[in-house]
Amino acid sequence: MMQNKFKYIFLIIFLLGFAACTSVEPDPGSDDLAEMDAGSGEEGDVDDLGEAGADDVGDEFADEADVGDLGSDDMATADDEGFGGDEMAGEEFTDDEFAEPDLETADAGQEPLEDDGLGSEDPLADSDPFPDPVEEPQDVASEPLPEEPGGGVEDFAEPAPGGVAGIKYLANQAGGTVVIETSGKANYRTRLNEDSNQFVIEIAGANLPRRLKRPYIMKEFESEFAAINAYQNAGATTARIVVQMRNPGRALVQQEGNSILVLPPTQENMAAFVDDAQPDEIVEETDLTAAVEEDDSEPSYNVAEAEKDEKVLGSRTLDEFLMGNNKYYGRKLSIQTKDADVRDALNFIAEYSGINMIISDDVGGSISLKLREVPWDQALITIMRAKRLGYIRQGNVIRISTLGTLQAEADSARSIIESQKSLIPVRVKVIPVSYASVADLSTQLRPFLSESRGRIAADARTSSLIITDTDEVINRVTRLVKNLDIPPMQVMIEGKIVEATEAFQRSVGVNWSFDGEPVTLSDSGGANGGPLDLRTTFSVNPVSRDSLRGNPFALSLTVGRLDFLGELGAILSLAETENSAKVLSSPRIVTLNNQAAEITQEGQVLTKSTVVDQSGGSKTQVDRTPVTLNLKVTPQITAAGSVILDVDVKRQFAGGVVDTESLARAINTRQAKTKVLVDNGQTAVIGGVYQSDNTHSESGVPVLKDIPVLGWLFKARGRDFQKNELLIFLTPRIINFGEKSGGAGEDIETSSLVNILKGEG
Repeated sequence: MMQNKFKYIFLIIFLLGFAACTSVEPDPGSDDLAEMDAGSGEEGDVDDLGEAGADDVGDEFADEADVGDLGSDDMATADDEGFGGDEMAGEEFTDDEFAEPDLETADAGQEPLEDDGLGSEDPLADSDPFPDPVEEPQDVASEPLPEEPGGGVEDFAEPAPGGVAGIKYLANQAGGTVVIETSGKANYRTRLNEDSNQFVIEIAGANLPRRLKRPYIMKEFESEFAAINAYQNAGATTARIVVQMRNPGRALVQQEGNSILVLPPTQENMAAFVDDAQPDEIVEETDLTAAVEEDDSEPSYNVAEAEKDEKVLGSRTLDEFLMGNNKYYGRKLSIQTKDADVRDALNFIAEYSGINMIISDDVGGSISLKLREVPWDQALITIMRAKRLGYIRQGNVIRISTLGTLQAEADSARSIIESQKSLIPVRVKVIPVSYASVADLSTQLRPFLSESRGRIAADARTSSLIITDTDEVINRVTRLVKNLDIPPMQVMIEGKIVEATEAFQRSVGVNWSFDGEPVTLSDSGGANGGPLDLRTTFSVNPVSRDSLRGNPFALSLTVGRLDFLGELGAILSLAETENSAKVLSSPRIVTLNNQAAEITQEGQVLTKSTVVDQSGGSKTQVDRTPVTLNLKVTPQITAAGSVILDVDVKRQFAGGVVDTESLARAINTRQAKTKVLVDNGQTAVIGGVYQSDNTHSESGVPVLKDIPVLGWLFKARGRDFQKNELLIFLTPRIINFGEKSGGAGEDIETSSLVNILKGEG
């Protein structure tokens, strides 16, 4: 019985011992990290070599980025320094270092990669393979911060031992240099992602300050480096600096003291890059979009937003910006502070935006701000206006100072320029003038001369200008004279004047005449002792004899003759006249631009006037008075090739007869003034000079002409109808329009006026 108990006890002890032995041996297929023995005194540091999340500046003004691990299998490093042999040779940088991973999408249970045979010096190398990267959407940096040449990152605190002290970019003719400053001699390694053209520098045992965890965009520089991104995961001891290359190629890295210099690849290196690539350094990349690429690929930063940096504060001074531009292009920020120093606020905006800013010593004071989602350039302008500050942009550097200081500098610069101008020698030049008036040109050019030293004189005899001034002013005035002294364009005005006249006259009546028998009153009481006779004469002539004499076809019918105490006669008179006339004239005249042209047609009519003689008496006389048709046109040529015509038409014509004996007539006048716009070669019609006279007349023996029916025997009726119409057609033609006009002293080709007048032009 006791033997069975001992057997059972021994079997239990054996099983417990076997279980204890198996618990110490690590399982090669396990996904968990092997724990270090508590008695060995070694403690593992977790360093995440998976996807990187970039952290921005960690103060209250900056945006925070999400940082996460892509896997639970992190690599534990021993207390010894360095990587130890080829410790990290099996890791490949296939994911975009500029993208920010999503913490929630990481899979903690991923299958690890196969062991690539890391160095035997690392006791945990066999148990810490890297997980496969997880394919997920990439969050790109929305608005990068541009890094200016030579600016680098300002050192605000002393870095920790083995830490990264600063990251700078130095522009030079060789394509630029990236300088990574460390607090001591760094232990680093490099690797390349060929597909995304990203070159990675990994510094072991280094602490990356939070202020350096941000992207540096170098879009404005002519360099092989497109951007730089520095990051370090939480709890990791390896700092990574990712350099985005513009073209394929491996950058050159060399260490000098406490600095790591990254040089752009040479042409030979870029040409041989594909042939020299090691197959074992390239793993199969997941289907991820490269974060920073050139040309057609989607970049990790917004190109449209980056191009706005060229417009940010593009004006040279604050006044020019406020007058010419009210748009802001900077990345938005939020600021809330109370009684902060103005210099600190300006320094924060400079650090946030990445611009090169110099703040003068006279800038000071405090300011309280509460801005939410405001473009940084608008915030900067608002601060400067609130504190009466201004800026001057010189290249890519903005210098901020008080308005008084900037105004004093501007006045001083203006004084220096004026004093320098007074030292420039003057000379005299004679400029001949061909077409313009030298007196007018001298008046127009005087404001363009120097105020104290410039002089101009006009010589009318030689048609020349004598100018005394500096070479710069004389050259400017010479160009002005060349543009002003050009031959004036000419306009040929072709007119057609059409005058239509229509007249109608009609006279109907009975002319009575009576001649009595002579009666002798005395044989000797007449003239010269002759007999004195008395003879009675009577006549009624309603129809004018002038109308009968002027009309050879007038009807004069003697009705009868009575021989009673003399002769009594009655004559029926009918007269009718109709006139129709059409006058056509086509004058042509050529005039200069803005110069009046006048066309006149003249005739004469008889007019009756009363004059006073020397004795104070008056007498009536008949004169011949001219009757004119006057057309006055002033053309003005426009830049579009049309012509503005200022037209003044004056028409005089003979009116009705005012004296039947002398046939004197009255003179009537019609006038029209207008302005019309006509294209070159088109015709303008000017009408409206129209007259229509319709006169009805009745004459006869008083009382007798009013007797019904019988009254027609003692009266006559007449009708006079006249119509006069004037039409004017004007066609302007510009001579030499469109041909090159020469300046002073140049030959000018002109069209043949003779051909134009002949209708061949």
